[in-house]
Amino acid sequence: LPEYQNQYGGRKGPNFEFSTGDGTVTNDGQGVNWGDKLNVGTEKKQFHSPIDAETGERIPIPWVAYPNNVKNFFEIGSIFSNNLSLSGRSENIGYRFTVTQMNQKGVVPNTDLERINISSNINAKIGKRVNLSTNFNFSKSGSSNLPSNGYSRSLMYNFLWFYRNVPISAVRSYWLPGQENVAQRNFETKWVNNVYFTAYENRNSFDKYRGYGTLKLDY
Repeated sequence: LPEYQNQYGGRKGPNFEFSTGDGTVTNDGQGVNWGDKLNVGTEKKQFHSPIDAETGERIPIPWVAYPNNVKNFFEIGSIFSNNLSLSGRSENIGYRFTVTQMNQKGVVPNTDLERINISSNINAKIGKRVNLSTNFNFSKSGSSNLPSNGYSRSLMYNFLWFYRNVPISAVRSYWLPGQENVAQRNFETKWVNNVYFTAYENRNSFDKYRGYGTLKLDY
């Protein structure tokens, strides 16, 4: 991961106060970290502040850095591979069949990759002077979601704008209450998507099939 600074918090300039995240009420709609200095004992109304039950206002909380907020987004990936091979030989024929399956869980939440390869190879003597050889290969690759690259779709692009003063746990729930599947919630709403919205809703799926083979007669 890149090395992130943890001296200054969100916004361009001082006097941060979170309200709606779009800058229409307070100075909270800027996806940069050029704001007030962090870890100096100040408190501010922030995206992840608790709400006062009586007033409905956000309660100021410590203005501090979360150095691992990007790192904590990622998960432990895994790869599982299975292989089955059958082979044999007699006086006039030899063969080999192989099936390989691979399942991968990505380090980015909600990402995966599956691949299946099937191959066969047969050599047979079909006459005193005639030999037949054939091989066939088939592969299927697919994913319900692969990490995307490019402007706005890339998670790492989203993290360029991520406030250093926001813990990653604060954005795990990415729909606005009462507006599920309509409007997402984020620490700012003018520049980038919520990273979990990108991972779970802005999917990049595919299925790919490929097959090839050869048939050869030698006389």
